Amino acid sequence: MNRFKKEIRKRGVKLESDYPMIPFNGLEAVIVHADAGIVSEYHDCAGWVKTIFDRNMNRKTIMDL
Repeated sequence: MNRFKKEIRKRGVKLESDYPMIPFNGLEAVIVHADAGIVSEYHDCAGWVKTIFDRNMNRKTIMDL
C-alpha cells in the first residue's frame, strides 16, 4: 500500500479491500490512481463517481453518467 492510499483511508475513503465482497450494495468497483490523485468508484445506479484530491488533500467529487 502506498502513501496516497493510507492518506485517503485516514479521510474515510474505503478501498476495494475494505469491503467484505464486491459487488456490495450497488458498488461494483473501486479504482485508485495514486499518481493522478483520483479515486474512481462504479455504482450500478449512478455510474462512475470520481473523487479528485489535490496536493493539500482537498477533495472534489465528479459524477460521470
